[in-house]
Amino acid sequence: MTNETGYLTVDIEPTRVFTALAGEDITQGMIVKSTGSTELSRTGELAEDLGVSICDNTNDYKLVSGIALNTAASGEPVAVAQDGAYRLQVGTAGTVTVGNKVVASNTAEEPYSVEDADASADELYVIGTALSGANAADEYVVISLNV
Repeated sequence: MTNETGYLTVDIEPTRVFTALAGEDITQGMIVKSTGSTELSRTGELAEDLGVSICDNTNDYKLVSGIALNTAASGEPVAVAQDGAYRLQVGTAGTVTVGNKVVASNTAEEPYSVEDADASADELYVIGTALSGANAADEYVVISLNV
């Protein structure tokens, strides 16, 4: 399997995973948000009622549901991890500090990226803790995901 995004599960396998339908083409390792129906059907598969799409708009960092574990075309099932350790890219903010809480990048078109959480503004949107650090955009860090 090609790993173009740098996404990598590191030692800790996810224990909280759900399956949803991709609302658009999603690549393994992208940070995704829930976009499912507001009402669940009483019959059928749960994945048919749940949907996810890419966090690629400015305020999507507030809506993170997890990280896509597989590549899926629009309408296909995608597994979404809500915990585990992953290697992700640093966003254009350019800093992730070891031990700091991290959020998905608050920049459009960065659906693979994380950055240090701002202690006052981002506390509600923390998606994990940095297990490694980097001082430049486009470098990689390992985070312990906890959505």
